Amino acid sequence: RRVPRKKLGEILMEQKAIDREQLTLALAKSGTSRLGDTLIELGFLSHGQLARALATQFGLPFAALKDLTFDPEAVRLLNGQTARHYHVAPVAVSGRTLKLAVSNPTDVLAIDDVSLLTGLAVDPVVMSTAELDRALAHLYPDAAPTREGETLAPLSDVQAAPAVRLVHRLISQAIDERASDIHLEPQENGMRVRYRIDGLLRDVTHQPPEITLPAISRVKILAGLDISERRLPQDGGFRHLHANGEQLDLRVSTLPTVLGEKVAIRILSSRYRLNLD
Repeated sequence: RRVPRKKLGEILMEQKAIDREQLTLALAKSGTSRLGDTLIELGFLSHGQLARALATQFGLPFAALKDLTFDPEAVRLLNGQTARHYHVAPVAVSGRTLKLAVSNPTDVLAIDDVSLLTGLAVDPVVMSTAELDRALAHLYPDAAPTREGETLAPLSDVQAAPAVRLVHRLISQAIDERASDIHLEPQENGMRVRYRIDGLLRDVTHQPPEITLPAISRVKILAGLDISERRLPQDGGFRHLHANGEQLDLRVSTLPTVLGEKVAIRILSSRYRLNLD
């Protein structure tokens, strides 16, 4: 039987970071907010104390910024926009494993995405939010979080999870059907998805409006594009590990339209490439 994970409040009291009265007050005030965030807002807890407790809760190592040395080869595996979006920092690579500094070990989608983007298994180490912010500012000085005057709201888990599944399914299905391209096209009533098979574009599915932006953002994140930039064309790419074990290179291009960004994904694989000689 699995041992149930200890509650964060219990761990914080065991570590003498807070007392029961502070925990009770924070629980009463937290509402839909996370307990740790509420405790920090109330001044009962530091970012470092929260990070230590989360590391204990998830059985992960905790690291202070002064104790880490960031390998430039590892840092280059992610661009600044992606690292800031997920609030993670690559530390070092050992074999096929990437040591990754995270502030929120509960964000399994972020960890999975980094693994998918880098093609490496991820070994998380927990840092405080404040120290991870400092690390990102040092490692990626040219990667502004957002443009001045713009606010980029992260996708909630409710929005992100269906988009993650949809994009993965569309790519896998396209590979199985020997498509050379995938087109995601926003329309007034949702998003049209088309595959190019044997040179012809074929309708595959029509998705509801609420999945359009999350799905397009998901592709842009995978491709290392600036998800806050929706007015200019962008190009990028990523690797996809198919169910049969084959790694495929995918090239992504976006094109702004009146209804939103159109996305084209080119599947590059010797098995499917047409002989144009």
